[in-house]
Amino acid sequence: MKNTKLLLLITLFLNFSMSLAAQSRISITHGPYLQGLTEDEVTIVWTTNKRAISWVELAPDDKTHFYHEPRPQFFSESYGFKVVDSVHMVRLKNLKPNTTYRYRIYSQEVLSHQAYHVTYGRTVASNVYSETPLKFTTNNPQKEEISFLVLNDIHGNNELMDSLLIGARWDKTDLVF
Repeated sequence: MKNTKLLLLITLFLNFSMSLAAQSRISITHGPYLQGLTEDEVTIVWTTNKRAISWVELAPDDKTHFYHEPRPQFFSESYGFKVVDSVHMVRLKNLKPNTTYRYRIYSQEVLSHQAYHVTYGRTVASNVYSETPLKFTTNNPQKEEISFLVLNDIHGNNELMDSLLIGARWDKTDLVF
């Protein structure tokens, strides 16, 4: 009887431990990348492995630490409600032309969403502490010429894509399609 109780206790402990290990944390699975960049707006897109609310913090590229002061938060929202999804799109408007901005993306897992009660889980974000913050520059309306790069669907042939991009002059490229 004593051995049976011990065996049952060990089995319960192992089941509990394995179920905890099976639960994955929220993570950014793709991106971020930019869409619809103009002289005064841009949409930032990324995906996560879990449904979440998401936002972008935006800062000027003024050489200060990203958190030198509190940064405004722009949420992925629809009709005033925060969007809960695994594909996140945050549109930034009213930007200044020909200006470089730094940004940080965030996603906070939504564990439960029932009417007016939301239970949040962990948060994941891009790194601004040990890495250079992500950046973009709005278009310059005074610029007379642009340089762009067009990529076609290569069906997973990464070696081909790498060889095609060897000659790309990224410092001179304004757009990538």
